[in-house]
Amino acid sequence: LWHDSASRIVWRKAYFEDTKEDLDIFLKFASVIYDAPIPMLSPSTSSSSTSAAQLAIGQYPDMPALLNYPSRSSSISSLSTIDTPVEYAVDDENLSKMTTADLFAEMDVRAQNHMDTTARLSTYRNALRVLSIRKMKEKTINEPLSRIGQNATKLEHLDIYICDHFSNEALNPFLAHSNLTFLSLAGCHHISDSAILKVAEYCGRLEHLDLRACGLVSDVSLSAVAMQCPRLRHLNVGRIRDRDKVSIKSIGLIAQYTQAAVLGLAGCDIDDACMQMLAKYRTTGLERVSVNS
Repeated sequence: LWHDSASRIVWRKAYFEDTKEDLDIFLKFASVIYDAPIPMLSPSTSSSSTSAAQLAIGQYPDMPALLNYPSRSSSISSLSTIDTPVEYAVDDENLSKMTTADLFAEMDVRAQNHMDTTARLSTYRNALRVLSIRKMKEKTINEPLSRIGQNATKLEHLDIYICDHFSNEALNPFLAHSNLTFLSLAGCHHISDSAILKVAEYCGRLEHLDLRACGLVSDVSLSAVAMQCPRLRHLNVGRIRDRDKVSIKSIGLIAQYTQAAVLGLAGCDIDDACMQMLAKYRTTGLERVSVNS
């Protein structure tokens, strides 16, 4: 009872940094959520170097790491090491000596353990509301993230920060549940219009969208976000290149059809006409607008 009650809190928010310890914990976490072992990530490459994306979008405040996730054995189901009492393990030699009554009793125990494991796995998956991954440079990060996305059905807050290899395909499973209200992909330069079009399609409750240094995102998908995400309050599409891809074509629609209060438009193709549209449609609803560069 204590485990089940505590896990609803412990598993609610998960933060992982680019450290060796957090990488190991992240793999265990993903394996438990997926309920199967996931291959180890490749060794981190140039994790200490500063990327162009980091220079472009700056640093966030440090976030606490969530430690002590249940560990798993690489040879058995990810949850069995924490949910199955060792005294119930029966090898083939002992199995041959058991009576029919013993066998039925063993089957009852295993069935109960399976139900407990299934229930607890459901608790873990349903508890997860916030997932933050920061600066993981491994090329193999997409598989564990995709597995988490498939099973984190109640996730509301997804923050993938400067993960160089994070792809559209790894993002898609998170969108399918239609529960995201906060999505930050700052510095994930492989994210393109095709992914953000799916964000617009599936995430109608979205309130926060951070696409800083995502140079492949343009007016095409941002216009769709404007038309399909009316609750949007925070949008950041700041960039250091490809300024012509974000202009009044989409930001004008953002002004008209969303609740935008904070707009990060640094480095975008913003002119007087766009600023006038923001003033006209957002009026006192505006709190902060960035148009530097």
